[in-house]
Amino acid sequence: MVKRRSKIVIFICALIFLVLIAASYTYLFSTGSSQETTLKQGYGVVNNSQFQIESGWYQNFSTGYVKSAKLNYNGSTSKAVLMIMVDQFQDQSAYENNYLALSQKNDWKVSSTNTENREGIQVKTIQVTRTGGGETVQYYYFQKNGKYYQILIDMTTSDPSQFFNNENYKLNQTVNTIIRTIT
Repeated sequence: MVKRRSKIVIFICALIFLVLIAASYTYLFSTGSSQETTLKQGYGVVNNSQFQIESGWYQNFSTGYVKSAKLNYNGSTSKAVLMIMVDQFQDQSAYENNYLALSQKNDWKVSSTNTENREGIQVKTIQVTRTGGGETVQYYYFQKNGKYYQILIDMTTSDPSQFFNNENYKLNQTVNTIIRTIT
């Protein structure tokens, strides 16, 4: 009788142990994606920063959200926009090095650079174009609340100036909303 009771106690302890392991495993590996499922509509997230996005845009989590937030448009716009990315740099040095490296990329040329005030924040802009044509990227670099960011608009078009003229309001509104609301 004592042997049978000992076996039942051992079995129950082992079962409880297995349930605790399964619960711990589920908790540890589900918290990594919980941000994705709890993100409110109309918001994006990159690393430890959240921001609002304009109507029609949504965050595509195929790249994750630790370093970059990939935004896609879910409405009628020129198909030339591939994506908008919001990147957060680990520190000022990484931010500055990334900005400087743009002018030194092989196969790319700098089309324009500027510094402007957007939403009360100093923003450095740089546009680069693939030397062979076919792709243009518009970058916006800024610092806010001690954090360092870049927003980029990547597009494939043979005439980026025409594209920016046609989509200027929508793109500026989106970039300004991100800059204004990122925390």
